[in-house]
Amino acid sequence: MLKLIVLDIIGTTISDSQEIEACIAQACRENGLDVSIEEILQVRGYAKKQIFERLWKSKLGEANPSIAQKVEDSYATFQRILTNYYENALIKPTEGAVELFEFCKQLGIKVALTTGLCRRITELVLKKSGWLKSLNEQKTALEPSALISTYISSDEVPQGRPAPDLVFRAMEILDIDDPKTVAVVGDAPSDLLCGKNANALITIGVTSGAHSREELSQHPHDYLVSSLKALPAILFSYL
Repeated sequence: MLKLIVLDIIGTTISDSQEIEACIAQACRENGLDVSIEEILQVRGYAKKQIFERLWKSKLGEANPSIAQKVEDSYATFQRILTNYYENALIKPTEGAVELFEFCKQLGIKVALTTGLCRRITELVLKKSGWLKSLNEQKTALEPSALISTYISSDEVPQGRPAPDLVFRAMEILDIDDPKTVAVVGDAPSDLLCGKNANALITIGVTSGAHSREELSQHPHDYLVSSLKALPAILFSYL
C-alpha cells in the first residue's frame, strides 16, 4: 500500500527551463572549466558539489591534486549565481504539481520533496513557492492544510542521488519503514536510479523536465509520464 511519494523539486515540481544548468555553466566559465550543456545535463539531479567534482575530474583526471580546491571554488561561485537567480526569479509549480499534492493530502499519502541543491537555496525556493508556511522547525507538517510533509536537501544526507539516501531520510522523518510503500518521481536519470537503489514500490519519470522520454526510457522505471497530471490515476491503483 502506498504511503509516501518522494518527488524531485527543480524540473519536477518547480518549473525549470535549464536555469540550473545555465548557472552551473556560468560558474564553470568563471572558474576556467570548459564544459558543454550536454555534459552538464548528463549529471543533472546529482548533488551540485558532486557535479563539479565529476566535471573537473573528467577534464583533469581523477588524481589531479588541484581538483579539491577547484571544486570548492566552482561550487561557491555556483551558490552565489544561483542564489541571485532565485532571489529574483518567479517561482512556478509545474503542471499538475499542486493538484497532486491536494490529491495525496486527501488520501493520506505523505509528500516529501528532495533536491540536489543545498538546504539554504532549497528553502529560498520553497519559501517563494509558499510550500513552507505549514511546516515546523523539524520540517514536518504543522497542520492538515500543509501541501507537503517534508523536504530534504543533498547536503543533509551522506550521499546525493543516485544513492538512495534522500529517500531513506524522507522515510525516517515521516516514520515510514518499508520502501515498498514509497513512490519516487523525478525528471532526471539520477532520480530514477535513486528510486531503483531505494527499492521503491514504483519509480516514475516525468518527461516535461530536462530529459526526453527517449533518454529516460534507458533507465530503470515503472512509468514515464508527460506531466504530474497523470500521477493521481497511477497512484490510486496502489492504495
